[in-house]
Amino acid sequence: MKDLVKAVGDMATNIPENLFEFGITLLKKRRSMKITYEEFLRECTYFMLRCGFSELKHRVLPTRPQALLDYDEKVNEAKAFGRMYEAKDSFWRQKIIQSYIQQKYMVIQENASNLSWLKENFTRLEKYGDKHNAQIIRNRIQEFEEEL
Repeated sequence: MKDLVKAVGDMATNIPENLFEFGITLLKKRRSMKITYEEFLRECTYFMLRCGFSELKHRVLPTRPQALLDYDEKVNEAKAFGRMYEAKDSFWRQKIIQSYIQQKYMVIQENASNLSWLKENFTRLEKYGDKHNAQIIRNRIQEFEEEL
């Protein structure tokens, strides 16, 4: 991380402690046309490197509850005999099953969003000629892709 912050240098060192204030200031600069859209995106990219990069990690899916593991086993047994296994509607309405499914899709969506954000910033850094930080992001992208 020290290497990353060092490489970002002065581009993002003027970020105040109050991140909300920084965001508002940046938006005001853009709205008043003091900075171009490209400059705004550049600031956002370096802001991400400085303040949010460590949070952009692949999250693992939640552990399947035992009820779903049992369901999987029944499905596989039925398939072995050329049949289909259908669970009752009440099975899918169980709080533990619904909670698992909700958590699973939240993690999937978060991972997809983070990967997309990394790829977008990787492209920008390459465009800026910042090979060092582009490689750091490329490594994180590879971590995500290995988990898929």
